[in-house]
Order: sequence, then structure tokens, then C-alpha cells
Amino acid sequence: MDKRARVAVACAVAVGALAAGWIAWAGHDTRSTDGRASASRIATQSACAFQPGERGAFRLESSVTARGTEQAAPTDHVKAVLSWEVLAEPTTAGEWLLRAALTSTEVQQQLSQAEQRLTQTLDAPFMLRIGSDCRFVGKGYSRQWLPATRRFVASLLGNFEFVVVPSAANASWEIEQTDGMGRYAARYTVLPLPSGEIELTKTKTRYLGEERSRGLGLQVLLVDSTAHATLDRTGHWLRRASGSERVRVKAQETLLADLEQQHNLVRDDALFVQADNSVVAAALDWQDPFLMPIPTRTRIDPEIAKLSKDAAMKRFAALYQKSAKGDAYGSANFLAEWLRAHPEEAGRLLDQLRAGAIAEAMRPAVFLALEQCGTPEARAALTRALADKSMAEMDRARAASALSDVPEPTHESAQALVSASRNADSNLVAGTSIRALGHLGERAKTLDPALQGELRGVLQDELAAARSGSRAIDVVDAIGNSGDASFAADLNQRLVDASPSMREHAVRAFRRMEQPDAAPALVGRLGVEDDAGVRTALADTLRALDVREAGALSRGAQQLEAESSPAVRAALIRWLGAAATDPTAHAALVAQFRREKDPRVLQLIGRYLPADELK
Repeated sequence: MDKRARVAVACAVAVGALAAGWIAWAGHDTRSTDGRASASRIATQSACAFQPGERGAFRLESSVTARGTEQAAPTDHVKAVLSWEVLAEPTTAGEWLLRAALTSTEVQQQLSQAEQRLTQTLDAPFMLRIGSDCRFVGKGYSRQWLPATRRFVASLLGNFEFVVVPSAANASWEIEQTDGMGRYAARYTVLPLPSGEIELTKTKTRYLGEERSRGLGLQVLLVDSTAHATLDRTGHWLRRASGSERVRVKAQETLLADLEQQHNLVRDDALFVQADNSVVAAALDWQDPFLMPIPTRTRIDPEIAKLSKDAAMKRFAALYQKSAKGDAYGSANFLAEWLRAHPEEAGRLLDQLRAGAIAEAMRPAVFLALEQCGTPEARAALTRALADKSMAEMDRARAASALSDVPEPTHESAQALVSASRNADSNLVAGTSIRALGHLGERAKTLDPALQGELRGVLQDELAAARSGSRAIDVVDAIGNSGDASFAADLNQRLVDASPSMREHAVRAFRRMEQPDAAPALVGRLGVEDDAGVRTALADTLRALDVREAGALSRGAQQLEAESSPAVRAALIRWLGAAATDPTAHAALVAQFRREKDPRVLQLIGRYLPADELK
């Protein structure tokens, strides 16, 4: 589960700081599905196109309510006026820079826990980069703003981020995109209005599962989600928008949160307030706030703090056993808070693990608690557990995974993972540690760039030393976790390895890199690769990278026509279907429908093309 999803799910589980709303409607990966409106009218829509000096103001409102409570439902509510001013012509094609500010802000936080509530004012100006498809390409915040403040503003604005596909030949498309809760699928429909404005409807269909969340037993269940927006006829963003959504968060089979959100926006330029015009883009911090480390909680429940060790462990076990399958997340949250109140107990908890005094089923929750705790003592306990060869291999592997995700990793944590990754006596510990090291390298982009450089050097050394076999695959997986484009040439070499398993892992390792670094080599393997599993990985990765270049789609179409494996054809169709507005991809899908014999593949094609085009 990626950092963004972990942050937001942790908030949801705690019935936390989702007050401003959790949905970021930004996205890409468009695919046409039907054609109920005039293509020419949609194609002439200018989407978002501003003028330098243009000003706008919008009344925003959002609320999140917890359902199913015995008392009056607690609610987080925010109202504000968003003012913005267009600074200049785009420096990047189709991307506009705007200076923005929130004023007349009213925040009520009954739902958020005390330590998750806003502690800063929202009067500092910030900036937005808006693409021609109306996406928020970037957000720059005051460097004085805490991560919680930035996430609050990002979530509030994210409610009103709709994606427009002006070149779409049809009136509907599907996308996969990401919000604070993780990756999800959604469908857009568009209707031109007589006024020249465009009406958009967005229906989020489902959250897409994440491996780590499934491993922890977490589920984000989408009950319903619909939003409507009217786009200005001159391309000056939205005139109005409204929406509602309901999600449930479960750990194992236990319902942790049942949250309902309402939000709306109305343009009212008379409310415009000039932001501080001395603020420049270079002075702001443009990193993703959902990838920033979460500060260690400072407030500890006094009732939890006063528990003795025996009482705390009994409560931990009771919380875990509350669910038939074991509530690892809820029990870990409790134990992490108790450990923050009693940091010296982290080492003693390790002694209990070593002595076998904690049941195997509950041991993953203990390591998760040490990870979440955030104290130096907890981090030290994980480091010792990783190095302790008297502990079970699985516990040491759990310690490695936890060390890569502690709130504030240190150079000592990294060195512990490096040492364990070279452990000759346990392939499980070594493999888990090197993959964790890659994940830590990805986090270091935000946390500590110097540390990222060190970890890059370690991975380079390990890759050079591991020419083949399972160790080389572990290192390739670590590189994939890191998302470090400097390894693209090394991965290219692995694409022609004699082992199909190595080739498949190398292909999937490109998924977290930028498209220009990854796509050429992957496209080059189309039509050359002789293993069906690797061909599936190629199509899956090209889709994940949102590759839509004409030559690449043409190669994909050729491979689809020649492909003998139904599973690979399905993967190719998912990739081409994601780009079905492109004429080459569209024609390839139609042609495949007419020659396809597998009913499951035929059904899949029908997801991307309207029925009247498949007759």
C-alpha cells in the first residue's frame, strides 16, 4: 500500500482528518465508452484556457459525517472562499500557473481526533498549476505549513478537480486515478448545454485493491459516489459543482468507519480577495503532502497512558481477537499509542517476541505497532530484531518491512537494512530487506535526498554483484520499489535475460518510473518476447505508465492481432482500451472484436467500445 493510501486510510480508520473531503478528481488514462453527444461540440470545447491577469473567486463547502453512531453524528465541516489570479502564459504547453488564497474560512472539526485537527491558519497564499484538461497538475504551499495543513487544503480542492477530454469523440470515458484513499476507477459522462457550457458527471465505481492493504486486512469500500460540474463555456474552469460520496473502511471484517461526504462549489467573482503578490513559485514547496512523513503524535490518551504493561497487552489481545480473522490494524493502533506513552517498553516487547510469549497470529500486529509508534526506542527495537539471528526468519522479515516505513527513518535504519540484505543465512530476510531498502529509497526522495543517493549506491553495488538467480530478482524488485530512473539502463539489460522470471520482474520494475524513461524499451519488446507471462507484464506496465504514443499503440495493435494467448490479449485490450479515443487503438479493438473467439475477451472489449460500434 503506497504512502498516500496509508496516510488517508490511517485517518479514516481513526475517523480522522478527512474533514475537507478525501476525493481528488485528478486523473488520466481516459478511454471512450459511448457516444451520446455531438462529437464536434465536445471537440470544440476549450477545456481550461485562461488569460494572464484573469481573476476568479469561488464559494466552497464540504462536510464529512460519521454514520451509524448512537449519539448525534459527529461532523467535520469547512466553508471558504477560494480566490485565484492567473500569473502568466503557460511555461509548459497547456499548463497554467495561478496564485491562490483561502479567505472567510470556517472550520468545524468534531469528527477529527484532536491531534489531527488544524493548528495553523489558512491565510498563507499558495499556487496551482492547472492543465488544459482542467487537472491540478501541481500545488505549491508555504514552507511553514505543516503536512496536515497541506493535506487539508489539497483534499478540499481535490473535491472539485474534474478531468475534461476535449478531443474525445464520444460523450463518456473511464479513467483510473488516485485520491487520498488510494487508486480507484471512475466513469465520466459529458453533455453540451445550449448555453455553450459543458455539464460533467463523474461516478466513481470502485477502489482498486492494494497489496499491502490486503495484507493488513484493510478494505476501503465505496458505497456510492456521484459528482456533477458545469464547465465555463470560455474555458475558465468551473461555474458550479456538487457531489456526494459514502465509503466504509474495514479491517478484517470489522467496520472501522462509515463516512458520508457532501461538497459544493459556486463561482462568485465579487468575493475575490487579492493574495500576497510577492509570493513566487520558487519560494513554495511543491511536493505531494500525502507523501510527507506524518509527525509523531504528541497527544496521548491519558486512559491508555496509565495502563500497566500487563493490562495493555491484555487490551491489545482483546482488540485483536474482536474480529474472527484478527484485527491487526486496530490492535496495532492501540499498542502504538501505549508505546508512545511508555517508550522504554519497546525493548521489553521485543524480549517477549524473542521468547515466544506472543502468539504467532498477533505478531504481525506487534511489528506494525512498532512501525507506527515513531519513537527512537521502537525504531531501535526493530533494528535489533532485524539483526537478531535467534529470532524467527518471518519476524526478522517483518522487522525489515517495518523499518522501511517508520515515520522518521534514519541512516542507522538504512544501514541495518543494508546489512540484513547481505545476510547469507536467510534468503527470506535478505530478500525482504533489499526490497524494503528500495522502498526506503523511494521515500527518501521526500524525506532525505542525501539518503536517497546513498541507497542508490547500495542498489547499484548489489545489482552488479547479483548477476542471476533469485538474488538478482530481489534487487530488481527493490529497484522497482525505488522508482529510480537512473536504473533504466540496467533494467533494459535484464529485459533480454535468459530467464523469463527475470524478464517479467524487470518489466514490472519500470512501473514506478516516468514514462519517457521506461516506455521505449518496453515497446521495443513487443513482438519479440516469447513468454506469455512477460508479454502480459509488458501490456500491464505500458497501461500503468499511460503510454499513448502513436507508434507504441500501433505496435500494440500488431501484437494483439498476432497474439495466441487469451490472457495476453486481455492485457493488450486493457492497455489499448485505456487509449480508445486514439484512432489506432480504437480500430484495433474493433478489429479484434470481429475476430475474437474467447467470450471473456469479447466481453472485455465491450467495456471500452459502445455496442453500436461492434456490430
